[in-house]
Amino acid sequence: MEARKKILSLTENHLFKKTYSKGKCRVCEYAAIYVLKNYRRNETRIGITASKSRGNAVVRSRIRRVLRECVRPIYPEIKKGYLVVIVARQGVEKQKTTVVGPKIREMLIDLGLYEGAKK
Repeated sequence: MEARKKILSLTENHLFKKTYSKGKCRVCEYAAIYVLKNYRRNETRIGITASKSRGNAVVRSRIRRVLRECVRPIYPEIKKGYLVVIVARQGVEKQKTTVVGPKIREMLIDLGLYEGAKK
């Protein structure tokens, strides 16, 4: 059985702000993805956010779990050296990973971060 590589989390507020202001963005009906080249490290770090307008703490935690699980299988194929912020949008709280996952993958392909895609 193959061990999965753990997703490196983006947790520092200043990096979130920097990614929002200077990064590229793609949007779908379930999420928005912001991407910025990380020149200091050769690793990709992913941050997932859900604002208070998405629901109470239980709902926001479920949204983050769903988005994290969407990224987990494709994380090894994402290019190294980037900061990625995934922001939950309205309607994602009712969806499953089988619906949201392909949309996340499409946005990463569109941003040029997915190495497994032939564009």
